[in-house]
Amino acid sequence: MTEIYYSENDNTDSEKYRIVKKYTDAGFCIFSFPYMKTYLDPITGIERKDPKFNVKWHSIDNSNNRNYLNMEHTGFAFVAGEYSMVTVIDVDSVEEYSKMVTDFPELEKYVTVKTRKGFHIYCEYTPDIQTRTDSMVNYAKVDIRNDMSLAFCPPCEYTTLDGTVVTYTLMDNDGGIFEFPPGLKQSLRQFHEVLTDEFIMYSFPTVGQYSE
Repeated sequence: MTEIYYSENDNTDSEKYRIVKKYTDAGFCIFSFPYMKTYLDPITGIERKDPKFNVKWHSIDNSNNRNYLNMEHTGFAFVAGEYSMVTVIDVDSVEEYSKMVTDFPELEKYVTVKTRKGFHIYCEYTPDIQTRTDSMVNYAKVDIRNDMSLAFCPPCEYTTLDGTVVTYTLMDNDGGIFEFPPGLKQSLRQFHEVLTDEFIMYSFPTVGQYSE
């Protein structure tokens, strides 16, 4: 298997290298890209992320992801769902995260990543859960990252328009990756929609659709 790439100037004992190795050792389909910046959406006025990929990430899988790991990069993400065997609960609000953890305290034992606006909670891969935004009926600002999606992850970092450096950070909770809580699963919007014969095409994220 291809080794993680690093230049002669890189230190394999560095914290950055150790974090990436933790993901690869756990079987995550992690890859890197040169950098990420943000921009102001002229329509909504919302500051959004703009990752500068040097590879079409839809072509990355477990057979080639390590070919796209470069310790000189500052952007890192993994292909969620089956390729990493992880379904990600992406909560873009500290308040909504606190509400969710109050309702489901077992989530405090899950591997969790701190993002700019909230948290990513890693659950065991659940094939029947859809990748989508605004995914919960009982919680706001919650997306699901599963098949055909990616999740930014440590040691990814970027700088906002006001100069703030944002770093994705693994929380020090000795967490594991466990079953998607059955009670929380019942809150998924997909299970509260009326079934029709209409075919709905969910598109891949474009610039500006990437959540925190």
